[in-house]
Amino acid sequence: MTVEISYFARVATGGLPVAADPGTAQSMAITATPVLSNATPDGQTVLSLIGTEAFRYEYSAEGGIGATASSHYAAAHERLWFAPRSGYRLSLRTA
Repeated sequence: MTVEISYFARVATGGLPVAADPGTAQSMAITATPVLSNATPDGQTVLSLIGTEAFRYEYSAEGGIGATASSHYAAAHERLWFAPRSGYRLSLRTA
């Protein structure tokens, strides 16, 4: 299963929930064993996650909190949006 992580430099104007100025992206293959993403880059204002299947996640400084069976849940193909924090990492695992 794959989770796509995308970063954006700004949010579009006009009140629309659309990100603009795509930055870096990362595609991660995940299993029941938690894996860590790359650190969130500086200067990003929006972080987006979407998975091909349901998954669990934690978002913490240096990835210090590992994803478990009771971590935050995201349904398959559900796009999540976050206000990113520089240097934070995602811990991801299958649901």
